[in-house]
Amino acid sequence: MTSLDISKSWEDNAKQLRLLGVEPLNMHGYYRDYAKRYMRSKRWKDTRDRILAVTAGCCARCGASRERYKVDVHHLTYARLGAELDADLLPLCYRCHGTVHYVRNMRQDKAQ
Repeated sequence: MTSLDISKSWEDNAKQLRLLGVEPLNMHGYYRDYAKRYMRSKRWKDTRDRILAVTAGCCARCGASRERYKVDVHHLTYARLGAELDADLLPLCYRCHGTVHYVRNMRQDKAQ
């Protein structure tokens, strides 16, 4: 298993994985390894803080504040993981974040 370098952009890592025959959007352990390390990086913490500042730490869906619920930053797409655009990210409280993932998973199950 090749290791991914979180100092590189998602695109650079995806190119490296494609050369190994691994599709980046379906790369299981590779993606989890990258995401796990990336989500602990200073780059992600800075990005996360910037996105939360846009809504003053409130959920973009229901308006709940950090004082009421934990507010996460949700990836609308993982296509640019590590090099996200602000438009790829959405601050959501843990309830709305869970709902978004539940609905997405239900849609994927119906499609199969």
